[in-house]
Amino acid sequence: MLNQAAGDREILGQKLHISPQQMECVTNSGQGEGLIKYGGIVLPFTDTFPSNTTMYRLMTTKPEEQQLTEEITLETLQKQVQKRLNNMLEEDKNDFLSSVENGKIEKITSVDILLYHVLKKETEASSSE
Repeated sequence: MLNQAAGDREILGQKLHISPQQMECVTNSGQGEGLIKYGGIVLPFTDTFPSNTTMYRLMTTKPEEQQLTEEITLETLQKQVQKRLNNMLEEDKNDFLSSVENGKIEKITSVDILLYHVLKKETEASSSE
């Protein structure tokens, strides 16, 4: 249990049988401070998790500090698309286009989207020749 509003603290204290002294741990407590209740045991804790880590950015509840994905530059995207293109046989290219068009790719990435458009252009260019 972390910092709670006064009314909520009172209700939780009564329902969970937490003493007034223990409730001080969730009264105006700082970030990462609170109580852990396991069975009949109530333990105060302080968790000073380093905020400069990927794990922190994944777990934080502060939207302004969340970073769920790495920011990616256009140049990086282009390199990733080119790398995938270089590793694809003609059959793989056709299968990929078909999978995208038929909604068979569950988690489509920005690289997939760009790759699709590049392949579509290639296909249209080769069919018009």
